[in-house]
Amino acid sequence: MIDPRVKMLIKQQFKTMKVLLVDDMMPNIKNNTMLLEDLGFTKTNITTASNGAQAFSKLMVAKPNFIITNWNMPMVDGLTFVKKLRALEAYKDIPVIMITAEPDKKLKDVEEYVSAFLKKPYTIQYLEDIIYSVVARKLLKDKKV
Repeated sequence: MIDPRVKMLIKQQFKTMKVLLVDDMMPNIKNNTMLLEDLGFTKTNITTASNGAQAFSKLMVAKPNFIITNWNMPMVDGLTFVKKLRALEAYKDIPVIMITAEPDKKLKDVEEYVSAFLKKPYTIQYLEDIIYSVVARKLLKDKKV
């Protein structure tokens, strides 16, 4: 649980933070975009992609502060996308939240690549908590809070 004062400081950062949201299911994109907007992220700072290949092509233009990606997608899945991402110096430390229905046993093999896992099915509150946690760690690392 994040201290409410810290949460308020983090929320102030949301207005200027950029997010790359990757999912092949349009209802998930819409729901997560609305949640991000409700948290204070601006619509113009939320870039969406329907698979890892599309996300990679949008990466350089979007310049996200963090990424939320589904694992299982067509063409290039979320894990392949994140592994390619980590190979780039500019993105080796970017926070990544991986949405997955994979069993915990399988997650252990890939946890080095992601900042947090969001297990399906998840609640809106859990997604919100994960976002705050991941952003807080990044801001603390960058000494912005």
